[in-house]
Amino acid sequence: MASPVIAFSGEDELSEALARRCVAHTLPETDFLSWRPAQGGKEAVKNKFPAYLRSAAAYRFLVMLDLDNTACPPSLRAQLLDKAHIEDLPRNLLLVIVKREAESWVLGDRDRLADFFGVDAARVPLQPEDLADPKAVLVHIARRSVAYRRDFCPKQGTSSKVGVGYNDILKDFVRNHWRPDVAANSCATLRRTLERLQNMNGVV
Repeated sequence: MASPVIAFSGEDELSEALARRCVAHTLPETDFLSWRPAQGGKEAVKNKFPAYLRSAAAYRFLVMLDLDNTACPPSLRAQLLDKAHIEDLPRNLLLVIVKREAESWVLGDRDRLADFFGVDAARVPLQPEDLADPKAVLVHIARRSVAYRRDFCPKQGTSSKVGVGYNDILKDFVRNHWRPDVAANSCATLRRTLERLQNMNGVV
């Protein structure tokens, strides 16, 4: 008998790594099928959203976006529904809107993140979803990491916000160290995502 499948789309590699880990944690017998656009980020996902709705007739579908500077999750949700010319989401599609960036979920597992970077856990914020710029906070924490600061943080004089190894290092952390159930204690959108993954009905 074939394993059940859940398809995924999100705006970047970190979102995919987090979603994959959440599915493995809550639905371990489920195969994870990534439909993340190769490029284009958030706008590409938004443009493809009507196609994901059609696919949700055959697959369970998880779509994950960062809230970023949008006023609130209902506002971003309304944009997607208007674009697709529908009034509500199908039961088979779970829309996850992370406040404000996927990095906030990473910061949620304070102890493991501190151990990974080799820093004091007190440097990791207690309420990561309240941060205006979780990515900048994560980079600031990593600057004290002897093992990772060189590749994780941007070099002086460059315009980049992160280092060349940022994605690979974070994906390694999420795959091998990050605990969704622990991070959910300080990230409300993650907690609701884990709950709704189990029944695949609702919007975060």
